[in-house]
Amino acid sequence: MSYTAGTPNIPTITNTTSLVANSSVHTTTTYISHDGTSIITIGNSTTIIRPNIDTTNLTEIRVGILLPFSQTEDNFTHEIVWGGTSAIRMAAHEINTQGIIPGGYITLIEKDSFPTNGLGQTSVTDAVYAAVTLLQQGVVGVIGDVSSSWTSLSALMTGALQIPQCSFSASAISLSDKSQYQYFFRTIPTQIIFADTMLAYVASQGWDKVSILYSDDALGQQLCEEAIIKAGLMNIHIVTYQAFYKNGIQSDIASTLKNFTDSGARIIIVAAVGDPQNAIMVQAASMGYMDDSYVWLLIGAVGSTLENAVSTYNTDVIQRIANGTAASNSVSSAVAAASDPMMVEALQTKNMSLIDFNQTFTGVVLFDTWLTPDGYPPYESFLDRWAALDPIDYPYAGVRNITTNEGLAYSCMKVLAGGFNTTLSNATNSSVALTQLATGQLGKYMTPLAFNVGYVGPEGPIILDANGDVTQSNFLVYNLQWGNQVVIGNSISGEMDIFLPPMYAGGSYVKPADSPPSVALNPTITSPAGMVIFIISAAGILFALGTMTLVIAFRKHEVFKASSPIFCCLELIGFMLTYANVILMIGVPTTITCYMSPIVFNLGFVLVLGNMVAKNFRIYRIFNNIFITRTVITDFQLIKASSIIITVSMAILGVGLAVAPPSPTAVEVSSTQHYWSCDATGPAKVPFQALTLTFAGLLVGFATFLAYKTRLVGTNYSKYNECRQIGFSVYNIMFSAMIGFIVTVNSMLDYFTRFYITVVTILWGCSVSFLILFLPKLHEFFKHQRSHKSPSGTSSDAELKPSQEHNAYSMFPSSSAVTTGFQLHSNHEFDGELISLDQILASDPPMLSRHRKGSLGSTFVDENGKSTGSFIEAHEGKMPMRRVFRYFPFLAQWEMLHIMVFPWSGYFSFFSTKSSKGSIFAYNQTSVFSCEPGNYVFKVHGIGWYDAYVQVHDREALDTWRRWFDRRHDSGTVVDSSTLMARLRRGSSPGLLGMTIEECDDNEPTNTTHMLGSGISRQYLLDRRPSDQTMESSLTGSMESAGSTPMSTAKPRAPPSFLNHPSTLEDLDDDITFAFEGYDNDLSHIAQQHPLDRVAAELRHNARSTPHHRIQDLEESRRRGSECTLDERLYLHADLSQTLHNFKPPR
Repeated sequence: MSYTAGTPNIPTITNTTSLVANSSVHTTTTYISHDGTSIITIGNSTTIIRPNIDTTNLTEIRVGILLPFSQTEDNFTHEIVWGGTSAIRMAAHEINTQGIIPGGYITLIEKDSFPTNGLGQTSVTDAVYAAVTLLQQGVVGVIGDVSSSWTSLSALMTGALQIPQCSFSASAISLSDKSQYQYFFRTIPTQIIFADTMLAYVASQGWDKVSILYSDDALGQQLCEEAIIKAGLMNIHIVTYQAFYKNGIQSDIASTLKNFTDSGARIIIVAAVGDPQNAIMVQAASMGYMDDSYVWLLIGAVGSTLENAVSTYNTDVIQRIANGTAASNSVSSAVAAASDPMMVEALQTKNMSLIDFNQTFTGVVLFDTWLTPDGYPPYESFLDRWAALDPIDYPYAGVRNITTNEGLAYSCMKVLAGGFNTTLSNATNSSVALTQLATGQLGKYMTPLAFNVGYVGPEGPIILDANGDVTQSNFLVYNLQWGNQVVIGNSISGEMDIFLPPMYAGGSYVKPADSPPSVALNPTITSPAGMVIFIISAAGILFALGTMTLVIAFRKHEVFKASSPIFCCLELIGFMLTYANVILMIGVPTTITCYMSPIVFNLGFVLVLGNMVAKNFRIYRIFNNIFITRTVITDFQLIKASSIIITVSMAILGVGLAVAPPSPTAVEVSSTQHYWSCDATGPAKVPFQALTLTFAGLLVGFATFLAYKTRLVGTNYSKYNECRQIGFSVYNIMFSAMIGFIVTVNSMLDYFTRFYITVVTILWGCSVSFLILFLPKLHEFFKHQRSHKSPSGTSSDAELKPSQEHNAYSMFPSSSAVTTGFQLHSNHEFDGELISLDQILASDPPMLSRHRKGSLGSTFVDENGKSTGSFIEAHEGKMPMRRVFRYFPFLAQWEMLHIMVFPWSGYFSFFSTKSSKGSIFAYNQTSVFSCEPGNYVFKVHGIGWYDAYVQVHDREALDTWRRWFDRRHDSGTVVDSSTLMARLRRGSSPGLLGMTIEECDDNEPTNTTHMLGSGISRQYLLDRRPSDQTMESSLTGSMESAGSTPMSTAKPRAPPSFLNHPSTLEDLDDDITFAFEGYDNDLSHIAQQHPLDRVAAELRHNARSTPHHRIQDLEESRRRGSECTLDERLYLHADLSQTLHNFKPPR
């Protein structure tokens, strides 16, 4: 012992280690370090190290060091403890000297954690006591312990007290659990980080597939999870991962290895250490999985450990052979009794050959942490300072070399100081915060992330994750070559450097494949499936080509001419392109075929469907032309429309191919199978695919709509009409497209299912539609050729001539009973549906018997018993009409409807003979919507949310019909019968009385033959009076269009007799009654009858039994009639004219 000058009474100690080791005495010793930088106080198993500086106005910050200083049995542990302590002292001295913590200095308090009574049952108590004693010293940070087990005890206490703790040697993954060790972090990398380095080596060798074998424990599971996550980030595919050693040493590793290698594993990461690692490697060598097809990656520089394990295995195998148990049935009992892993493997193996370690394990790659990264600047700088230390004060220092964790211990102290400084810098009042830090009041801010201060230590950057673990470290890469561990590379701070070529099994330097040989699933032209697809497609192309040649050669033949030869040729070209696309799908795709296939298919698709749409649209416009003007659509116009469809579709596809170019991509199905597909790349892939599918879907939907609307056109027209064929073809294409779409969007289908369903769907849709369209044409053509008949009297589908069963204004079949221009379907089953007044008047009694007899009317009998009556004014016409929603009128369609207007009632009825359906429409008034020549349309303003638009022939008809609709607004009183008949005698129309319309005025001359509108119209004055003759309902006949003649020859009914005899016009005011046939005279059941029946029965009873009784007026009758449904009111109108027709006045 000696004394340092200038520091009386404080001795200088020359053997620090011996004093600290014997500090368990109760005496206290204080001395100055040999280099004079520290004042050291030793006593009661505690050492306090303060800086030998002026600490006036400085705040002391105490940091504890908890290590087994008195442990002497294990030299390696002793070196870690004292070498680490020296590095911590070195870091503390630099912190104090450099003033890293402004206004404060670091004091180290060392506490011996080694149990004083040995490693018995009281060792845990001693460890806890040491930690508690240290924490009672007022430390605000702790460094230690050496082992993970002792560290976990102290970390629990520091976590509870919110004291940060750093370890430079405890690497157990259990310490990453922040639910228990919230304030613990470490500078030593955990074994989890090995996964990153192994994957980096895999990537450096150009492999993109790897498999993982992991032990079924906490380490193996976390290593596997980390590898799976990091592999995804590095674009490395995990072929398979499998747990082993589930039952410890009794586990059946052989079966696990068999299943694992059968799944295609070739580059194998073994996520295990210790006995599980030795067991799996020895079993793999025994089963022959160490050849040049496999590469094994292991954790740790375990060459010598593996050699010992192989030696033990060989000894056990020899013993098994010597004992004669090679074929014994008692192996299972021996395995159960075994306690050595190699013994178990020797008992379970079926290969009794011994393992040559040097040869068999050549090619295995090992990874181990590298604590001495020579050449790394921070590390070299640390060595320079480390070598300058006095080994008397700093054990194991003074040399330019470190052998354990000195650099990690140095980083622990530096990171703690950096975290303290950052916390103070972020405080509003740093001086107050410094005091709070020294007294432990800032503990809640001292979580591991608070020490991510960007520090770069001797081993590289110290970057902590949320668990307090470093995210990167330094590693050495070893390669077993003929029994020797050869360093072939290293990884510093995540940068992999392989500077020697690795040797693989058998001494080869040829890099093995990362997967077994794989076979492409794509059918080739020489495969059976490929040949069938090619033959069918080629036959379809040849058939389509032959058909097109025939169409061109005989384009003027009536069969082909009726279907527009130019469109037939375009459709055939589309079919040929579709077949060609199927041929392009055979074999492995190339860049050219990836571009050609969508172009060819899309062009073929739009050529076929687009021209079907064009042809069907012309037919639709012609045969659904409900307007008065004639529709003519030329081939040239349709070609332009078809060209627009093709151009838009191809433009969308072209832009999509430009912004998201397709390329052939191999997709792995299994370790031995894959297929090639054309996958588009780029962010615009999905939008343009969606746009293409949407356009195709709209085209298919529109084609289906046209096919449905024209489905009945071909039934009564030329036998060469192809409407039905086009319809079936479109339905077939729609069905095929739906299947194709489902297959495209279903990612769960395997390659074979997707490919063959797609091919079959395309061939089905193309072939069936082709045959439906052209097989009937070819049949008719060859039939004509055989009969030697020349083409005659045909026309294109733009000019199809109606048969003799159709008149000029209707597409509906007419019958032999037509009265004054109205068509009656006498052979049609009405089934209770609506019929018009004219159909009733022109029908025979059997037809009338289908409907309810009787009608609704009213009459008035005055006090003198004289009956007076008036006319119910009604107007009927067959005109184009559409009913629209007032606020969105764009989706309504025009229909040719029978319209019956009751102006005095404020509503009109309409129905279609095509659908046999109708309705009632209440309205207020009308207005002119369009008065252009050829497009005269007026608008009927409904009471609700709907309006109606009606087209008429010319301006005069427009005015006339508007006057009829607005009749009730012309006068507040009803015109009596005598006045009305007088005006009729003078030639006035009841709808034109006192009316003048000037809203629509053009220079078109008025044609009186079209005065009543569409050319098929009537007006009715329904007379309520008795007569000796049957009263007809029509006062004026139909005014047919100029030059038109009804197609049938039905005999018209005679006009009413009072029109032929003017003298009878004066008697129109005579009393009249109604005859309601079909109702009995008893009124006892009126209350139980339908409202319509009740009113009718009441009128019948009053008319026949008490003719001089005042019956309810017209409004009351109308009110009762309003209780009926809409359809019944339509029947009411029809039955009214029926009653007048069958009226027989009582005598």
